[in-house]
Amino acid sequence: MIESPTSAPCSTEVSYDEAIRRVLQAVSPNPVRSFRLDLSDPARADEPLGTILAEPFDASLDCPPFDTAAVDGYGYCRGSAPGRLRLSETAFRIQTGNAIPPGIDAMAMQEDCVVTEDWVEVPPFSGKNHIRYRGEEYRSGDRLLPAGTPVTASALALLAANGRREFQAHRRPVAEILVTGDELSPVGSPLPNGCIYSSNGPCLTSAARSLGAVAQWSQAGDDLDRLCETLDASLCRADIVITTGGVSVGDRDVVKDCFERLGIEQRFWRVRIKPGKPVYFGIKGDTLVFGLPGSPAAAFTTFRLFVAPAIRGMLGHIAPEIPSLRCRLVSPLQKRAGRTEFVRARIDSLVASPIVGEGPGATGQFAQAEGLIHLPEGSEDFAAGDFVRVEPLTF
Repeated sequence: MIESPTSAPCSTEVSYDEAIRRVLQAVSPNPVRSFRLDLSDPARADEPLGTILAEPFDASLDCPPFDTAAVDGYGYCRGSAPGRLRLSETAFRIQTGNAIPPGIDAMAMQEDCVVTEDWVEVPPFSGKNHIRYRGEEYRSGDRLLPAGTPVTASALALLAANGRREFQAHRRPVAEILVTGDELSPVGSPLPNGCIYSSNGPCLTSAARSLGAVAQWSQAGDDLDRLCETLDASLCRADIVITTGGVSVGDRDVVKDCFERLGIEQRFWRVRIKPGKPVYFGIKGDTLVFGLPGSPAAAFTTFRLFVAPAIRGMLGHIAPEIPSLRCRLVSPLQKRAGRTEFVRARIDSLVASPIVGEGPGATGQFAQAEGLIHLPEGSEDFAAGDFVRVEPLTF
């Protein structure tokens, strides 16, 4: 769902902080729908994963639901130990997780016992009875998951353990990615001279899906009429439309012309960042539109900075922006004042190592990156050992 702006967008380039503010201002959680834990169908078992709870989840039963054995061994009455006890009369063989019979108040671990035919010799009581009591973890009615909790595998296990077959979550956003450029060839086909393989489609589609969106991609050339026809169809189907390429100022950069022809309301075009300066953001009806640069590293960087928070916001994340890290810089960095720069880096124990060979199309370096060192607009020099903000690459 899209929120109306509180003020008219500025036509000039904006700062990174202003750009992300405008994106977040335009985003609100998608409508709520029911999701089923259809674990019997392998094709749909992971459908709820990545959604966000739209309502709190309270326990429907005690956990454990009865007194259970915490170890494999023999249950007995503490007053009988140490001693030789008859099995099935004064001592009982009990497996981990099984119910404790009435009158039994301790478990002896099987490796500490000696069994002879119908008898078991238990050691002196150790002070630990190895029993998990009913409701020890939580009680029926306890709040287990607040609204806004991501539905992970462990959250699904908790829902299933309480007998829940359905839960309410925000609908996944539908994202359509349109990769533009006459110079792009499909992966796996012969590569003509002067062409490159299309990597943005698989990259951004995978990233969007990992964030929880329903995403697909297609490829288009630089013909304005055909591009407008394809983009118009995407606007009717998707919550988020993402294009790559064609948003700069070259003779063949026709995507922004297409946006104007289709009546997309521009919220910003050109942000004072490196890489990714010509990034575009606009709105058409209830659909968000992002025009990303065509170079792979710039496209991925701007997707991480602007599209990822939009997807998370539509999913219902309480904090749409992915939390940053505070890392120590291994080597010095310099940047130009007046713009925010994002430097690819490896992260090890909260230590950030810049990756050399920076360039907007450097997919090789990006494949090694685990985060983006965030160098603010008002700063220029960063010494080795300085603490810096890092935007983690989590997809």
